[in-house]
Amino acid sequence: MSNHRELLGRRFRIVENGLDPDEVTEYLMKEMGSSDTTFQHLEQFSALEAATKTIDDAIKQAKELAEHAKMRAKAEVAQQRAQAMEEAKMQAAEIIEQARKGCASLIDSTSDILIKTLDGVLEKAKSQISANLPRIRDNFEKAVEKERKQKETDSKESADEPSNSQSTPEETDDMENAASVAKGESNGDPWRNSI
Repeated sequence: MSNHRELLGRRFRIVENGLDPDEVTEYLMKEMGSSDTTFQHLEQFSALEAATKTIDDAIKQAKELAEHAKMRAKAEVAQQRAQAMEEAKMQAAEIIEQARKGCASLIDSTSDILIKTLDGVLEKAKSQISANLPRIRDNFEKAVEKERKQKETDSKESADEPSNSQSTPEETDDMENAASVAKGESNGDPWRNSI
């Protein structure tokens, strides 16, 4: 901004509240030729001074408005930033919840597959045991029969020979139980009930 203003053909220095009053007074004293001219000059001067003051006030008000707008813009930016952060947190929470549900679903699916696989393995094991059970039973019956026959043979031989040792009641019960199991004479088939 210029430090001088030209009015009425003369340059006046600008001070804080308008034109320099000393220069204005000096000019008016020189130019006072007639009272009409003086009054016209005073009216012009007053109008110019008022216009200068109005312009200065408008500049000051514009600066204040600009500062207010700047502060308001900063506040709006801060509010938008806070809102964006809150939305980001909500989206992150939603993504985490979806991931948790996905993991739970995956665990459930894996658990179902594992249970089905174990059921299949168990059925296969039962099937294999059922298939091998007659052979195992047959081998056991043969072994018991062989043992029974051996004890009968031993018993006959010992009966032919005089001896002080006789079968105890427990041995006799064991042999009878083994023979009845071998013949399938027990209260139910133990081989069938075990599966």
